[in-house]
Amino acid sequence: MFEEAKAAVAGTAREASENFKYGRLEKKYGKEGAEAIIKPHLAERGISVEEFRTYRKVKQVIQNQGLDVAKAQKEADREAKEALQDYLPA
Repeated sequence: MFEEAKAAVAGTAREASENFKYGRLEKKYGKEGAEAIIKPHLAERGISVEEFRTYRKVKQVIQNQGLDVAKAQKEADREAKEALQDYLPA
């Protein structure tokens, strides 16, 4: 269990570092320049530039606003319960 936690923390730290470095690259060369520079490295890992853009967009939303998964689950549970009310005995 400790090894799994250690790997997760290392992965999170690596992700933060890579995103920080990419941000500096983008400031220095602009979005298009930064994407051109990392494009071969993305391709080596089977990731397109568009997929990388999507990842960055989702990551930003999660970090800044969150997705509120718990709220979505509560709404889905409530809607399922309401839909079943007609079929359940009173």
